[in-house]
Amino acid sequence: GPGGYSRVTLDGDVLEAGRATVNGLWLAAVAAALPAGETTVRLDGERLRLDGEGAKATMALMNGVEPVTLPDLPATADLGGTLEPLVRATVHAASPDPNRPVMTGVHITGDGQTVTACATDRYRMGMWTGDLPLNGEAIIPAPWLTRVKTMTRLGFDDHWVVASDGTATDATVVIAGEFPHVERTIPDKANVAATLRFDRAALADAVRGLKSLDFTGGKTGILFRRDDTGMTLALDGADLDGDRHVDAA
Repeated sequence: GPGGYSRVTLDGDVLEAGRATVNGLWLAAVAAALPAGETTVRLDGERLRLDGEGAKATMALMNGVEPVTLPDLPATADLGGTLEPLVRATVHAASPDPNRPVMTGVHITGDGQTVTACATDRYRMGMWTGDLPLNGEAIIPAPWLTRVKTMTRLGFDDHWVVASDGTATDATVVIAGEFPHVERTIPDKANVAATLRFDRAALADAVRGLKSLDFTGGKTGILFRRDDTGMTLALDGADLDGDRHVDAA
């Protein structure tokens, strides 16, 4: 479509050259319903036929539809791994509101060696910094990044962002606009009252324990208090009482 392209090349034995265009949703459903194992794909008159181990399925061709041609896409750089760490640290903070398209993306800036990625909905922020050979700046849709997080190559220009892994190529348009100044959203660490280091699993367990006491629909805040040995977490709402202590430095 005009906003995105995807192409996959699979290893297989070509018994007879040819091509066909079918509905992608149908193809996905039919292929998923076939048993695991070797599958033969062939034209059968005006239909495409898939033969699996003891099962077969056919679907109508989309006659008159030209094959998809990918546009000129930017070159990609080898990431030396996958996008999963970047995605895990950022996409959860992106906004789901389509009326604020810039907020639905992850802002990536690179100098050719180091990349900083950031997402925010103005109330929270996720940021990741790492060594990646990307140069430039782009706001990339967070749902798309989630879909391609296992890819090993990435590249972008002023219009397109593309990810690939040698077998699949997936491209979408970048989000136009100016990303907000995150320093206005999240205070600088140098100016905060305190910085605590704690075990993440212990904090998560404490929060889950408190939320299990909250029957107001899950909107009650949790108050953090510093003390000599760490921090105490307490429910901050009317008619709610409960606290948990977490060791912290």
